[in-house]
Amino acid sequence: MVVLVNSSGAMLFSDRPKSSLSDLYNMEAEVNMLIRSLSLGRAMTLILGLRRLGKTSLLRAVLNHVEKPYMLFDLRVYDGLRYIPGIRLGELIADNLSILVSNIRLKETS
Repeated sequence: MVVLVNSSGAMLFSDRPKSSLSDLYNMEAEVNMLIRSLSLGRAMTLILGLRRLGKTSLLRAVLNHVEKPYMLFDLRVYDGLRYIPGIRLGELIADNLSILVSNIRLKETS
């Protein structure tokens, strides 16, 4: 993990995925396109690009901004496998669905 801080200790840069639109740099066009795609209710939207350009940050920040429930699956743990075993995929979906339901309930009670 890379983190740059200034002399007062404030974080200037981190290579971890962002979750807020204010943390994105020079991605206004991409943000607007993704928000538009989500608002149109398209069945599928692809975010394509080279590694480490901010695709995950863009997705997380926009999904948090529009305040819609979502599940995000990080399948990198299965990198190198020819397929994901069905039981593992089922566990992954069940775990994420449980988190999603918990988050919805928290929002409803606050």
